[in-house]
Amino acid sequence: MASAGTPRRDNQRRVGPLPAVAGVKQPLVDYAKDHPEARVMDGHFMEIQQAMSMPKGRLAGATYLHAFVEEMKASGFVADAIKRSNQTAAVAPSAPK
Repeated sequence: MASAGTPRRDNQRRVGPLPAVAGVKQPLVDYAKDHPEARVMDGHFMEIQQAMSMPKGRLAGATYLHAFVEEMKASGFVADAIKRSNQTAAVAPSAPK
């Protein structure tokens, strides 16, 4: 599906008839490092915000989940996991109390 200079992976989508793909920026940048014919555009067109979810009516569970997520962010676990996966992303600030 992709032409020379445009990697094609499951998490990337072809951009109409153009020889281009859209996807997670880090893999595209990594690809372009070894492929001088490829160019990654500056900036971005969206941000993926991760979230947690659980069924309504489970207040104790929601309270625990909220505290767990905040502890994982505050302890540096989330930042370390991002670093270990060779990704670059900012960890969300602590939730208001």
